[in-house]
Amino acid sequence: MAKHIGIVACSAPGAALCYTTICAEAPEIMGANHNPEISLHMMDFCESPVYPERLASRGIEWCLPAAGDRDVVNRIIFDELVFSRITREAQAHFVRIIETFKSAHQCDAVVLGCTEIPLVVTPEASPLPTLDSTRLLARAALKMGCQ
Repeated sequence: MAKHIGIVACSAPGAALCYTTICAEAPEIMGANHNPEISLHMMDFCESPVYPERLASRGIEWCLPAAGDRDVVNRIIFDELVFSRITREAQAHFVRIIETFKSAHQCDAVVLGCTEIPLVVTPEASPLPTLDSTRLLARAALKMGCQ
């Protein structure tokens, strides 16, 4: 029997992506027509800090977008994506920023570190391989819940 999985969310679209991932992939682990018990706790909007010391301790080099690009990313997230507004313009901004990581910083991949970003940045559109933190977290919760 699967354990109860809780989703703590700051926005409906991010929570929905996490929930949908768990529900869509549960039958592969649990069997056809089975799913874990899931509850949702919605919080007020919040910011999750980046933990650079944790990344450095694992030998992972990282960089952030330039200050102006961070402003663009925050505006898109908080003015558009959290309200399920997904535009080509927003995708173009993210692709341009990711392209900068690829060309100027020679990055190998990009972390989509906000639950809403995978709604606008797809692996097909990204100039770099993506690490989708929303789906990775959902899959890890499902795996842990089914042990």
